Amino acid sequence: VFAKDGFNAVAQDSFSSKTYSSMKYTATTMPNKMYIYVTKPTISLDPSSPASGAHTADPMDDIFYFDIAADVLGDVTMKTLKITLNSDADFDTAATVSAKIVDPDTGTVLLAPVNVSFSSSSIATLTWTDTVTVPAATTRRFDLIMDTESLLDEDAGIDDPLTLSINLGTAGSAGGIIWNDGLKNVTWFGNLSSTTLMSNTVQF
Repeated sequence: VFAKDGFNAVAQDSFSSKTYSSMKYTATTMPNKMYIYVTKPTISLDPSSPASGAHTADPMDDIFYFDIAADVLGDVTMKTLKITLNSDADFDTAATVSAKIVDPDTGTVLLAPVNVSFSSSSIATLTWTDTVTVPAATTRRFDLIMDTESLLDEDAGIDDPLTLSINLGTAGSAGGIIWNDGLKNVTWFGNLSSTTLMSNTVQF
């Protein structure tokens, strides 16, 4: 349950009413393990993200922009971020490919460079375990800058697609982002119509 102003619950042990304000600084766990989250992030594809279609590989490619917004009720701290890369068997798995995430408005590095981990020539991942805080009632923009020139083993005369995604998780399955509401680490973004944030598919 993601709490909002005016939330009211009845404690099962005492049958006494508890408002959200009296619970917000306590990790409230009921017998059925319901948890009252202090705040909640939302995530979306940023309009600056490259559009679907033709794209030129670059050693400093701004390949994926996304936004994370924190609810007015509290800060959201990102603890882990995992981005999945998918291609049509076009990855150069022998290459060392670096990527970082910056704030595109200030140029500040939010997540320091890490190397791509290849599962195959079609699937790879980027994983960060550094923390980034999104203050309450604000939206932070994230710009993934990656060496797509080294990433891809391009086929001459053939379009080489690349799509990036973030798994947002479900109640029973952890996603690619672990965030903290000030009290507890959380592994999903709530009940969503889509549990995956997708980039547009670019062609090299």
